[in-house]
Amino acid sequence: MRILVVFTGGTIGCAPPDREGVLAVPKPEDPKEYYVISGYDNPYKVEFDTIEPMNTLSGNMTVASWNVLLQSLKKVNFSAYDGMIVTHGTDTMAFTASLFGMLLSGIGIPAVFVGSNYELSDERADGRQNFADAVRFIKNGKFPGTFVIFQSKVYLSTRINQSRHFMNAYGSPDGTFFGLMKNNEFERSCHAQNPAVEDFKAIRSRKPIIGSIESISACVFLIRPYVGLNYEYLSISKEIKAVLHETYHSATACAETEEPAYSVMEFYERHKDSVSLYLAPFYSRILREDNAIKYSSTGVMMKTGIKAVCDMSLESAYAKLLLAYSLYDDEKQIGDFLDESVFFEKLF
Repeated sequence: MRILVVFTGGTIGCAPPDREGVLAVPKPEDPKEYYVISGYDNPYKVEFDTIEPMNTLSGNMTVASWNVLLQSLKKVNFSAYDGMIVTHGTDTMAFTASLFGMLLSGIGIPAVFVGSNYELSDERADGRQNFADAVRFIKNGKFPGTFVIFQSKVYLSTRINQSRHFMNAYGSPDGTFFGLMKNNEFERSCHAQNPAVEDFKAIRSRKPIIGSIESISACVFLIRPYVGLNYEYLSISKEIKAVLHETYHSATACAETEEPAYSVMEFYERHKDSVSLYLAPFYSRILREDNAIKYSSTGVMMKTGIKAVCDMSLESAYAKLLLAYSLYDDEKQIGDFLDESVFFEKLF
C-alpha cells in the first residue's frame, strides 16, 4: 500500500513549547522522520511519499495558502497511490476540508485530513492515533473521497463544522458523523442521511474540479450575524463578487427593524448592483414547501434578490461559493453549480 502524506503545519507539526509555553511550527529537515516514523509504527508496511507545500499554523491560513496547496496537489498523480493523508491544524481544518473535499471529488482514492489536539511530544496528543486511523481507513478502500478523522470519528469532509471552543472536538451540521474507527476497523454509521457504499460509485466517475481550476479567487466576503451588527460599518471592495451572510438557526437575520443600519436589507440595497448576496445555512424546504415554517424576516429577504445556498453547512457554503465564482462568470452556471452535489455536501 502506498500513501501520499501532505504536510501543511498546524499543532500536529509543532515543536515542543518554548520556555514561555508558546507553540511554533518548526521546519524539520526530514518531515518524513518527524511526522511519519516517530508518529506511526507502520504495521501494514505502508510506503509513504511526502510533500510539504506549506508549514504554518492553521489560524494563519488564507486563500493564498489554499492556492499553494492547490497548485501542489494539481501535480500529484493520484492513480499512483492508495490514499492520501493531509496533516492540518485544527483551527481551520473544517474550512480547508470542505473546500478540498469538493476539489478532490473524483480522484478515485480516499484523502483524509488529520490534526492533533496537542503537539506530538505531549502525552495527551491524539495526532498519532488520528494518523493511524487514517491509514486503517485508507486500507479499508471502500470510500473514495475526502474525510476528516479526529478522535476515532470519521466525518465527510463537507459535513464537518469548525472545532468547538474549549472542547477540542468537532461537530457536524446534521449532528452525526460518517462512522467510527473501532478495534482498528472502520464502522460506518447507519444514520439515514449518510451516503451508502454504492453512492460512492458516482463519485469515482466524477471529473475532479482540481483538474480544471487554475486558482481560487478570494472573492467571497463572509458575514456572521450577532445582536447589534451595524451594517454601515461594512464596506465591500471591488474584488468581492459575492457576500455570504450566515443565518441564525431558524434561517433568519435582522431584516425588520426601525433602525436601518442594523438590517441586512439596508446592506443589500447598498450593494445589490455590485455583488450577489447569499444566505446560509438555509433549508430548501422553506422555498419549496407551502407548509414549511417561514418567519417574516426570512420572507422579507427572499422577496428581494437575496439568494440562498441550501442544505449545507456554513463552511461548505463558503467553500462552494469560492469555487463557483472562481470557475464561472455566468450566473446560470454559478447557480447550477451551487445546486448540484459535488461531494455529499447537501444534507437533504
